[in-house]
Amino acid sequence: MLLQAGGVEDPDLAARIIDQVNYIQAPWSFGDPNEGLRFAIEMMSEMKPENVTEAFLAVQMVGVHHASLAYLRKAAFSEPEPAASNVAIASRLMRLFAEQTAAMARLKGKVGQQSVTVKHVHVYHGGQATVGAVGSAELNQGEGVMKKGERRPHEKRRGLAEKRQPDRGIFPEP
Repeated sequence: MLLQAGGVEDPDLAARIIDQVNYIQAPWSFGDPNEGLRFAIEMMSEMKPENVTEAFLAVQMVGVHHASLAYLRKAAFSEPEPAASNVAIASRLMRLFAEQTAAMARLKGKVGQQSVTVKHVHVYHGGQATVGAVGSAELNQGEGVMKKGERRPHEKRRGLAEKRQPDRGIFPEP
C-alpha cells in the first residue's frame, strides 16, 4: 500500500515521500498522531502517482493546497488590510495548484486529445484522399506543392485558369 501511494518501487523512497506529505500537513490537528500518516497515505493514493516525477509533483500539490487554505484562513480572521494581502497570496497559490493539476494531467497523458471524425467525403476526378491515421510528419520535398504554371483540377474543369490574373503582389504596378 505504501509503495502504491508513493508511486515508486523503492520502499525507502516511498516512505520518504509519504513522510514529506505528513510533514506538510503537520500544522493541522488530527488528534491521533497516526491519523495524519493515514491521511497522507490516502491523499497520495487518491492522486495515483505512477513514477517519482508524479509523486514529487503530488507532494508539491499537497503543500500548495494546504498553504492556500492557510492564507484563506488568515484572511478570514484578520483586519481588512492584511486580509487583502492574504487573499492575494491564496489566489496565487490556487492558480499554481491549477497549473500543477494541468501538469499532472499532461504527465499522466490525460490531456484532452482532439480527434476529428469525417463521415462523408467527395473525391472528384484528379483529386486525392487519405484514408487512415494521419500524423504530423513533414511532407516529402515537393509533395503537395504545385509547380509554377500547373493548373488545379477545378480550374481545368471550369476553365478558370485562363481568367486568373497573374500575381502582382499587394500593390499593382501603375
